[in-house]
Amino acid sequence: GVRLEALVTAELLMTVFYPNTALHDGAAIVRGDRIVAAGCFLPLTESPGMETELGTRHRAAVGVTEESDAVVIVVSEESGAVSLAADGRLERGLSDDELRRRLREIFRQERPLTLKRIGGELKRVSGRSAGERPLRVRPLWLYALALSVVLWVLAPRPGGVSSEPAASAERPVVSAIEVRGLESGVAVVSMREWATLELRSSQPGTSIDVDQLQVYVDLSGRGEGVHTVPVIVVPPLGVQVLEVDPQFVEVRVEPLIRRELPVRVAVSGLPAAARFEVVSAYPAAVEVEGTAAQLDRIAEVVAPVRLTAGTGGFSGAVSLQAVDAAGTPVTGVRLGPERAEVVVAVTPGFAAGEGGGASETESDGG
Repeated sequence: GVRLEALVTAELLMTVFYPNTALHDGAAIVRGDRIVAAGCFLPLTESPGMETELGTRHRAAVGVTEESDAVVIVVSEESGAVSLAADGRLERGLSDDELRRRLREIFRQERPLTLKRIGGELKRVSGRSAGERPLRVRPLWLYALALSVVLWVLAPRPGGVSSEPAASAERPVVSAIEVRGLESGVAVVSMREWATLELRSSQPGTSIDVDQLQVYVDLSGRGEGVHTVPVIVVPPLGVQVLEVDPQFVEVRVEPLIRRELPVRVAVSGLPAAARFEVVSAYPAAVEVEGTAAQLDRIAEVVAPVRLTAGTGGFSGAVSLQAVDAAGTPVTGVRLGPERAEVVVAVTPGFAAGEGGGASETESDGG
């Protein structure tokens, strides 16, 4: 299978098991609240005693119980009939009461210690790292319930989108990749921002509403570092996702840091000979939050004030900008506060627009 390590959500499961998507074939392995892997193949029984009309789901259920001590509940997609697999045997067509009775019998009795059970326990123990806690025996019904859910979603749903619907609308779409689940105190510093999708409408003559399309990566539980995560696509109703490029993206996450930087009032629009004074600027310094690379690019924080012809000064709130050495704004950083109250006075006799030349100046004042 393909390792995911993603938080379990309804949207992600819909994406994984949507017909004809990359991870649709196979099972999803869930551990706790995370999908460990998807597109996994379970062992199929090769027992000659299996009925020929049984499909992959039932054969996988029996195969799992042949390779481990699991108990598997299987729900038929076509009929809704419930079956129970244990120790390589399959009991079909159980009612609710019969299923409860059989589960009580299995879990209340002391199951025989076989080489198969011993081997399964040794596999699980040997697969753990030295730093992990010792194996804890969990109730078997938890494993059976989890596996039954996996097997239930394994096959395509009847009435789903056909692989070749007649006269259906297909179109390529380029969509921005949204970031979800990002923890506080960190920021994404690099990742591919766009995905190319091939979509198909299941209803002839209808257009695809791309505004209802969701394309995102889930960074829940992922802190600082480089992560390879799947691109999750949730299409609008009646729309099939034929292709996603890329299927995975590499995301670099770095911690946010803060620095206090002084505010410089940058006055422009005055003639070269004009004299002015920055009477006040509050606050005189602001806190800037961003990644180390972003903060290293910042040369200063400016409060831009442009005086128009005939004005004798300026008083009001100005939006602050973090700029680099060339005066280009540095994006992706947060300023606190984002605005400053500035008062600029022009010396009498040098009001803006007087004195000939229309050159532009920037100064701290004086």
